[in-house]
Amino acid sequence: MKHSNKSAIADVYTLKLSLMDKKQYVLKVLDMLKDSMPLARWFMVLIQNTDVDDQILDTLIHAFQESLKDIQDEELKNKLEKWKTFLETLKQKEIQSQNLDQEDIKHLDELLANM
Repeated sequence: MKHSNKSAIADVYTLKLSLMDKKQYVLKVLDMLKDSMPLARWFMVLIQNTDVDDQILDTLIHAFQESLKDIQDEELKNKLEKWKTFLETLKQKEIQSQNLDQEDIKHLDELLANM
């Protein structure tokens, strides 16, 4: 089953860094991303087969956290855009309804004037 990059990074949110060392954490995140990010497999092999220092691992962890933050910000932006569109549509319908009401009132006034 193929994960989207969005859901894979969101799964990272549930991982607890304190329960594993940095290398295990980075490998787990990369494993989650491997279907949606081809370079993840290469990074996994590289990290598994070499001595990677903490600075590189910290940089990768920071990058994962920023990606997650960006995705959450993008989701919020999308939700706000949908609400904005909904409210604009609702406003247009209200304006149309008010215009129809005004036309009906005008028509009724004309009928009353002709009686």
